[in-house]
Amino acid sequence: INAVYMGSIGLLMDQSKNSARESDRGHGGTPRVDVKIRMSRSIPLKLFVSQFPLEWEEAELRDFFSKFGEILDVQVTRGDRRDGKRTAFVKFASMTSAEDAIEAMEGNSVTLPGCNGPLELRWANGEAAHLGLEPTTVPRLFVGSIPKDATDDEIRELFSDYGKVVELNLMKEDDGTLKGFGFLRFERRESCLQAIKELNEKAFIGNADKPLE
Repeated sequence: INAVYMGSIGLLMDQSKNSARESDRGHGGTPRVDVKIRMSRSIPLKLFVSQFPLEWEEAELRDFFSKFGEILDVQVTRGDRRDGKRTAFVKFASMTSAEDAIEAMEGNSVTLPGCNGPLELRWANGEAAHLGLEPTTVPRLFVGSIPKDATDDEIRELFSDYGKVVELNLMKEDDGTLKGFGFLRFERRESCLQAIKELNEKAFIGNADKPLE
């Protein structure tokens, strides 16, 4: 599960992954050094769409939005076309692609032929709760179990596999030694979820005896 820590989404998703933890160590239980876990998949996101031409069906919507990225599914409401209120749901394979589409539509105020106003595009109801993210903010990640001898560069390099890191703050004692936790923020929301999925209780820094949490 996602855990909220001081308003941040933490790398604390599942405290029962002992078997996964052991599999990430070498023979005799020795931790691997500088584990780098690459992204295995993107995070899908479903968008709500309205104000598109009444004659459009799944094929037209898919063709229109595919320039932003892979489309997994398109569903169009089957209401009376004469009421001018048909809506649709478009599911992108990548959250980043979906948000690029939203940004492009909002920035250019696109009005399609035969429509009464600009195309409306937003996160579908339930997506924010499902993902544990709000569509208007990029949360900070809480990162725990950081070795006392880790460096900013090591942490930044590990997380940079998932996107641009725009903020990194490793908490320190008065004498400059690390407290063992810190906060990190990505440029994109999808990077947050990818990092949580791929690194939580799986990635070791240096010769640490326990993975990041």
